[in-house]
Amino acid sequence: PASTCLNCTHFGSCSGCTHEFYLDKPPVLQEVTDFFSAHGIEDFTFSRGRLSEWRCRAKLAVRGTPEKPLIGLYQEGTHIVQDIPECRAHHPSINYAIKLLKQGISELGVQPFDEDAGTGELRYVQMTVTTYNTSIPVAQRYEQARVQVSLVWNSRDERSKNSEKLSLLQEFLWTNGGPRSNLHVIHSIWANFQTSTSNIIFGHKWRHIGGEADLWERFGGVDICLDPYSFGQANTLSFNSLLHKLIKYVPRGSTVVDLYSGAGVIGLAIAASRKCR
Repeated sequence: PASTCLNCTHFGSCSGCTHEFYLDKPPVLQEVTDFFSAHGIEDFTFSRGRLSEWRCRAKLAVRGTPEKPLIGLYQEGTHIVQDIPECRAHHPSINYAIKLLKQGISELGVQPFDEDAGTGELRYVQMTVTTYNTSIPVAQRYEQARVQVSLVWNSRDERSKNSEKLSLLQEFLWTNGGPRSNLHVIHSIWANFQTSTSNIIFGHKWRHIGGEADLWERFGGVDICLDPYSFGQANTLSFNSLLHKLIKYVPRGSTVVDLYSGAGVIGLAIAASRKCR
């Protein structure tokens, strides 16, 4: 059925998705079911969640020219960027923020990164969605989510000679996507400074340059504050679903040690819900 198809115009050229049909029945599902059954676990369940518009965190390369910027993923086995403006996996707010960013790049003449020459200004962008908005009903929060935009700038710090254009780009995004715009989609803007020639996306220097300083999200009944450099799940709806199921398996009053090496969300959610130590 159409509801379980990807229906994405970028499929085949973009390396992000590997399956186009029967997204509710991924090929690995039977293998996983058999594995748990062989170990005596018969109550394994598969939660499909959203099949589109589920991705709430995306790290994307910025290439091309100011007149025609490309923002997307590398094509399979290459460093050629595939532009993905209509990505079906992205939360719609991410696609809207990317559209704004492209407009800003073109209007301000921001130079996308040239990997071969090591030149240009904007190397990558990270888009992180937050649905934390207590001013609207819970049922509307996912659809009206906002985006934290992290711009990876090709300079050592904010004192470099091309920093003025970074400030102008920040102003453009906030003016056209902030609280006084027609559609408030931008939550905050951060800059990351990276001049390395390696494949590492982020440098060590971060600066908050616009919007709210703290990004909050609610996971497993606990409010968590995440920095742009914090580890975070891309599929926040499925992660929340997993947490609520996981919590039921932990006896109240247990001692909990979180060794998952993330931001501590799993352990905090369990500890708060099950009165753990």
